[in-house]
Amino acid sequence: MPPSPPGRTSASRPMTARPGFRRFAHALNVGRGGFGTPIADRAWRDLRACLLGWGAGTPADAPIASVLASLWLGRSALPPRLGLRAWGFRALVREHFPGFPKSAALPRPIAVAPCRLGQTGVAEEIQDLERLLLSGRATAAPATRRLAKLLAVGCMGYGHMWKDMGFASRAELRSLLTAAAPKVVRRNTRDMRWKKFLYRELCKSEAGYVCRAPSCDACVGYAECFGAEV
Repeated sequence: MPPSPPGRTSASRPMTARPGFRRFAHALNVGRGGFGTPIADRAWRDLRACLLGWGAGTPADAPIASVLASLWLGRSALPPRLGLRAWGFRALVREHFPGFPKSAALPRPIAVAPCRLGQTGVAEEIQDLERLLLSGRATAAPATRRLAKLLAVGCMGYGHMWKDMGFASRAELRSLLTAAAPKVVRRNTRDMRWKKFLYRELCKSEAGYVCRAPSCDACVGYAECFGAEV
């Protein structure tokens, strides 16, 4: 290995010039350039792996890495900054990926899939979902409020919640819900689809979302709530 130039050691190299970040930047460029191809899928995995390499070691790191990789490569229905304020979005990234180079700007998000944000009544709906999730959190830490907002906004897509949010699997959605609102998760004893379950919980509250079926077993839409999410 050649010696470092006089007056400069390898440790003093900018973080953005180090191999880990170069891999991240390469995956970002390749993933955006090859959208919808196997190359883009591999780039998504590389981007996610880079984030986890900078992770804080919490159970929520992996699902949030998937969300961010999907957001930055245009593979989710989430809005820019995940519905958070700019400072809240930066805080989310720094909390879960403290090793992300401080000198690097966060990538520009790409929104591709449609969602219901901006439609009449949606803002109030998100607030109701947030309140539901916050009622089931284990601690009052600010981080849980950000997760509740992210998950509430994630309900605004038109497809399966885990796909709209850009998770690698439905299990990752459960992991993030557990980190945000474990008391709510424990009530889903029949493994109901998560978006359906959250709205059913609102049905049982005073939020005004009314399910007309006398019971889940008697509902003609049973398969829509309990069928496999593929």
